[in-house]
Amino acid sequence: MQSDNYLRANLDKLSRTLALIEQVMNSPAFATSVTNFNTFSFVTYDCGLLRRTTSTQLPVYTNIEVLAILLKGHSTNPDGTTNMDLKLVLSNDNGGDVVGETDTNNVTTTYMDWFNSDSEAELAAHYVHEYCHTLGFQHSWKRHCDRLRDCYSVPYAIQHLLENQLTGANTGNCVY
Repeated sequence: MQSDNYLRANLDKLSRTLALIEQVMNSPAFATSVTNFNTFSFVTYDCGLLRRTTSTQLPVYTNIEVLAILLKGHSTNPDGTTNMDLKLVLSNDNGGDVVGETDTNNVTTTYMDWFNSDSEAELAAHYVHEYCHTLGFQHSWKRHCDRLRDCYSVPYAIQHLLENQLTGANTGNCVY
């Protein structure tokens, strides 16, 4: 893990958050929730004032394949364990209603206001969402043109499944 701008107290919270991710993602309950998930959406929309274009993210994966990709991570250790190679930046910029984002270099920026106010479970869900982007999973960027995005795209679905494992809550108000 590479982390920039995380000070001591932030690193402690980040460490506890990452431990939650490891605990849940390695659990049989999480594997079951992903494999039993209704249907992932691999369609993304680009919405403009005058047009709406549709593209299907290829390849389209089964639930078991999605789980395997998540658990494979970015790299494998000599003992066979796998790693999520995360490049994390904590930004003092105002993200507005966005907790964070991952750029084309797979650097995940989290906005300080959200980092400070979110619980460790909420941050774990955010980091897993962004981790899905580093693995190539996408979603439409505008909520208003894709009503399935927040529940069925891989990043959002995995975010909600992980948070549900941690808190029991259905924060996305999704019906699966």
